[in-house]
Amino acid sequence: MTLIEATELTGTTHIWLWDTWPPSDCRRHDSMARREQPFTQAHAAADKLATRRRLLAETFGGDVHDWNVSSDRGGRPLAASAKQWPRVCLSAARTGNVEVFAASDGVEFGVDIETSDHPKDRLQFVASCFSRGEQRSLGHLLRRDVSVIEAWTMREAFGKGLGVGLDFPGDRWFDDAAGWRFDVSSPRPGLCLATATAPTARRIEVETKWIQPDTIETNR
Repeated sequence: MTLIEATELTGTTHIWLWDTWPPSDCRRHDSMARREQPFTQAHAAADKLATRRRLLAETFGGDVHDWNVSSDRGGRPLAASAKQWPRVCLSAARTGNVEVFAASDGVEFGVDIETSDHPKDRLQFVASCFSRGEQRSLGHLLRRDVSVIEAWTMREAFGKGLGVGLDFPGDRWFDDAAGWRFDVSSPRPGLCLATATAPTARRIEVETKWIQPDTIETNR
């Protein structure tokens, strides 16, 4: 009899967070004209794309120019590489001035972030944000010390993990999410971050980092 030692396969969901720059407070250096220009929404979008491509290259290999990040019709970010890199699943979210970008090697997942301030009218928040079916299922989560905001963030992450956002029937999502893994944390006081990972045979680790976004010089 031959004994074969099985090695547990592991994977990592990488989550990067950074503070966006308010356009009114930022300047962009023009290397040709030697002057500063207002930091516009177009500049912010270019910097975000450059940051995402850099993170993918540093994490999964290749050059930043090998990677392209786009969105499908539902707004879900998609990663494509000119070379044969591992299949990469992406998710993104934003609240206030905090941007979140996440990538996992072949495991479907979703990420969401919200401010963790408790709503002034908790009952009104539940009534307006959760369907009646969800409200009936919400009790078991709240009994486990999961706040309403955490439950909402988990719901958003689950919808992104399915690839449909909020366009899925939410009445039974607590039941439909059986087998999914949910991780909830507070990366900074006042913030609630949630990930929803699809059932997988692999052990998935969640790695969260705050980073400094790229800044790009304008060449005219």
